[in-house]
Amino acid sequence: MIHRWTACFTLTLSLAVAGDSGFAPRPSLEDYPIRQSFPGGVVAAALLSASEVKRSFAADLSAAYFVVEVALYPRSGSALALDAYDFALQLGRDRTERPVSPAAVAASLQRDHQNPSVGHDVAVYPTVGVGYSPAGPYGPGGWGTYTGVGVAIGAGPNSPPPPQRDPQLDEDELDRKSVPSGQFDVPIAGYLYFPKPGRKLKDQPLVLEYSPGGASPISVPLPSPH
Repeated sequence: MIHRWTACFTLTLSLAVAGDSGFAPRPSLEDYPIRQSFPGGVVAAALLSASEVKRSFAADLSAAYFVVEVALYPRSGSALALDAYDFALQLGRDRTERPVSPAAVAASLQRDHQNPSVGHDVAVYPTVGVGYSPAGPYGPGGWGTYTGVGVAIGAGPNSPPPPQRDPQLDEDELDRKSVPSGQFDVPIAGYLYFPKPGRKLKDQPLVLEYSPGGASPISVPLPSPH
């Protein structure tokens, strides 16, 4: 059963992030299509569409991975332990997947890049650079690094190979945006990467399972993205 968020939670956007992973949740809890309360707080989630995945990462993960955005809202005055392996994705009735690490996702992207499908006309590869971001409603602006996408046209069977992609760039971006590990007393969000099955899941529901601290799993049905 899905519950609305009714308890009082800390609304500060300061993050007690372990390392450099994770990011601030969406501006409102209502921005997540699914929310589920549990004794320690609220977990919210959204399954990213293929177009959202392509906009969110320099490399295209959409063909091989489900990307799920997860946000955790601890109850005010308490802290929660968080780890990516607290989650699992149930695919239909008989298959459950654990999230794949950023390093493993980057390695698979590298393998796909080195062995592209014959006949592709366009090859995509990540780029990195330094740029200036103006101040706005979500940050003060300033200089920083950015990731982007390079495109090689005419990457057919007789074309020269596309520029070498740097798997470390992929891994760094995937890790930076992934669900972090640690103790959190403020809202925190991140992405989980689940491998897609070889066959299409026709009319099969996707259910995110969250087991906080090894407790019995909380089931969070994921509606299809619009």
